Amino acid sequence: MKRDTSSRISLAGQRILITRPQAQSEALGALLVAADAEVVVLPLLEVHGLRTDELPINLKKIEQKQYDTLLFTSANAVRFFLTQASELGYDATFLKEQQIYALGRQTQEQLNRLGCASYCDDRVRSSEDFLRMLINAFADALPGQHFFWPRALRVRDVLAQGLREQGAQCSECVVYETLAIKTEEPLPEHLDWVVFSSPSAIDAFVNAFSTLPKVHYACIGEVSARRLQEEGVSCHVIAKEPSNEGLVAAIIDYLCQ
Repeated sequence: MKRDTSSRISLAGQRILITRPQAQSEALGALLVAADAEVVVLPLLEVHGLRTDELPINLKKIEQKQYDTLLFTSANAVRFFLTQASELGYDATFLKEQQIYALGRQTQEQLNRLGCASYCDDRVRSSEDFLRMLINAFADALPGQHFFWPRALRVRDVLAQGLREQGAQCSECVVYETLAIKTEEPLPEHLDWVVFSSPSAIDAFVNAFSTLPKVHYACIGEVSARRLQEEGVSCHVIAKEPSNEGLVAAIIDYLCQ
């Protein structure tokens, strides 16, 4: 059995690049610095809220309990959805009696901070996993279920389509978008690692620098790792759980081998 060395090994001497939006880089950066790594933050993405005309209608339907279950697949979706709901006169308490399923610990923690309970399985790491979990959880009751999913503008066509193929309804509402930042800064030198949290971050990196340097790569999940592979680059580390802690632990475990 492999020993857990993550609590005893530091990342001293490792220079690690984070490409997330600035606000989302802070927590991961703090964990890496606490492990003695040198952190370089170069945001290549920015996140913006988007409010559609359907949002007030969706909020009213939630209030009237016309949806059976709410689905949140990112902390950004939680943040922007509830911010926009607040601007329209709703506070987070209107979700307290709703059945909510969350993808990822960070999504669940964002809901918890707002006083909303949700079900989250730490083994679920992708939209495909999330879909399978919902199919297993609802079983024969899935056909006829009505799900509500606040989401990003651009998503892979997995979750909603998969639910509909099983006979369920899935109402979608776009609440934010992720955009690439055009940076004029050169690629930082002497990097040991680059950390990616989404395929869009990889796309933004390639667009900014035209190449992926010969360093170690760490991804928060299989989807990002596959996107790297499409660029002809292998991912050295994939987090066992899609979280900041999971990423840091995975890098440490790799260096312990």
